Formats: sequence, C-alpha cells, structure tokens
Amino acid sequence: MSLEIERKFLVNRIPADLKLLSTVTIHQYYLGAIPDEEIRLRCIIRPNQSPLHKMTLKFGSSLTRAEHEFDISEFIFLQLLRDRNLVPLTKIRKVLQDFSGRRYEVDIYPKDLASRLDQDSLTVVEVEFFSEEEARAFNPPFWFGEEITGFKNFSNRHLFTLAQTLLN
Repeated sequence: MSLEIERKFLVNRIPADLKLLSTVTIHQYYLGAIPDEEIRLRCIIRPNQSPLHKMTLKFGSSLTRAEHEFDISEFIFLQLLRDRNLVPLTKIRKVLQDFSGRRYEVDIYPKDLASRLDQDSLTVVEVEFFSEEEARAFNPPFWFGEEITGFKNFSNRHLFTLAQTLLN
C-alpha cells in the first residue's frame, strides 16, 4: 500500500502555457459507507484505446492517505456494480505540466453537479507530493483558487453522493 499526499484547490482559470499531457473521461463509483475509508471503482475512457477499470482502496481523511489501486477486468467491474443502480461521478481529467516539470491533475465536473454546490462551474486541481513537508511548503501558482484540501463538500465521495440525487 502506498501513501497519497496531495492538496486540492479550486481553479480560477487554466493558463494557456501549460503543456497538456493527457485527457481522459473518468466514470467513478464509491461502494460502502465507512467513514475515512473508501472503496472506489473507476472506468477510465482514453482516446483511441480500450477503457481501463480500476479499484482503489483509500484510508484516512487528511493530507496523507493510504492508497492501494489495482487494475480489474471489465467483468469484475460490472459484477461489483450489478444491481446497485448507481449514477457515476463523471469528470474530465486533464494532466498538465508547467515549465518546471510539475504535474497538475485538473478535474472538470458537469455544470449540473457544480450547481448543487452553488458554483457556476467546478474545476479542481490536485497536486501530489513526495512528503508532507513538500506539500506544506508548496506555494500555489496564480491560477489556483481557494484551497479545498480536506473540505468534505468538495471530496469526490461527496460529489458522487450528489450525483446520485441528480436523477431524483
């Protein structure tokens, strides 16, 4: 199991000088309801490639979380979702890189989901670090907005819960 050390921010605007490394569509599901523990399923749609199916186990709720992610077959993915009648949390993920080589994962959520949070739009950037010291010392660039690390209302798990209400 590895550690995930990350900070999350709202995005004011994405600068044009960042290098686009990839763009994917992610359909994300959460199973179970144990506080500070997650079982997440993802179907990752990549241009001109077969979809990837992943299962992730995460533990904790702070800056640093334990994480174990592994590939699963489409069959297992569908079996785990069978009879659950769940709506995916869908987002577009762009992986960007600045001139120094730092990578940013920018997630763009649907407008109807953003409106549930009283936002006109919802774009979030995640930055991963090798240590908590590095994470704390990080100075966000000008294009970052409010920090939302640890804000439950902006967690993907909470956004998934909101997505379930969009069809009701």
